[in-house]
Amino acid sequence: MIARDRQEFYDRLKYTIIDSEKEELDEILRTLIRKENSEQFYRELFDGCYIDSAGEIVPVKFFSGCEASVPLSYSLYTLLAYAPDDFPLKKGITSIRFIAPEGEARPPLRFPRRLDFIPNLEQLGLVGWDTAIVPKELVRCRGLKYLSLRNNRFTTLPEPLLNIPHLTHLDLSYNLIDSLPDEIDRMTSLQALNLKGNRLTRLNSALGRMASLEHLDVSCNRLEESPDFLKEMGSLSYLNVAYNELSVEDEAELDRTGSTVA
Repeated sequence: MIARDRQEFYDRLKYTIIDSEKEELDEILRTLIRKENSEQFYRELFDGCYIDSAGEIVPVKFFSGCEASVPLSYSLYTLLAYAPDDFPLKKGITSIRFIAPEGEARPPLRFPRRLDFIPNLEQLGLVGWDTAIVPKELVRCRGLKYLSLRNNRFTTLPEPLLNIPHLTHLDLSYNLIDSLPDEIDRMTSLQALNLKGNRLTRLNSALGRMASLEHLDVSCNRLEESPDFLKEMGSLSYLNVAYNELSVEDEAELDRTGSTVA
């Protein structure tokens, strides 16, 4: 591609990112990914970008002027997912956060394609999007350890989450969850589970089979009784059952388990 064509391509890409034309953006990304000299494009597009101390990419130069836009985040991480495996920025990413902008007019959440192509991704946050869907490809994010789906519209744990092999921390606070799946004990690596601010009236006994679970927050739900298995879970070092409909006696019994009951 000659210099003029390349500049026109860049101008169109930046305009599309800022203007949030999703279908055109996808077309441009596909075009870029197919280019034989795509590595050169990556170097030019991401010139000056760097990974900050939190493991997230900081956009500069070409991407300046639209730092907070949702389309920018979508394009950044989709582009990098398809970058050459030895591209330094791709290897440096450990964290991605998509936090919905404030206000009523929220743009629809679009998951970047092929997050499983980002080899060192450990943390992912999808916060405040009123969504109840997660991409199935999350199960192929082999290194994912921390996942936040706070302040969405999930009514139970999405099935793909049960199959993320090394997930240790899961935040599903402030959703609409009224039940937990019987298969939740398949999450054998899970150490911390935050279910604060949901609609649970009971806890599934499968929680009691989660030998790695150390931190459980079920505060601000609608629990009416304390299940026996909570009292027998030796792995729990922190348990928060505040602001439920439990009796004083139930809370006292939980306190005798040795866990910290907030």
